[in-house]
Amino acid sequence: MEIHAPHHPLKTFREFLVHIVIVTIGILIALWFDGIRERSHERQLVREARENFRLDIDQNLAHLKAETQNLDATLGMISKTLAESPTAAGARLRG
Repeated sequence: MEIHAPHHPLKTFREFLVHIVIVTIGILIALWFDGIRERSHERQLVREARENFRLDIDQNLAHLKAETQNLDATLGMISKTLAESPTAAGARLRG
């Protein structure tokens, strides 16, 4: 961003104030546009983060469902093995 000096010397205090006001307004407009650009960039980052979180949660949920099914199958096999075990049958008769 370039700020140019006036083309002629400032002769009065009023010309000085007008020049300062114009420069200040220009700087404020530039900062306003920069803020808009930053806000847009931050919103894009938030959208990407939310999408990544959603994908991670979906993947974790699928993984947990698969692990739950594996645990259910393992518990079923353990129960079946214990039911068929002669030690378990003897313990039931004694108990």
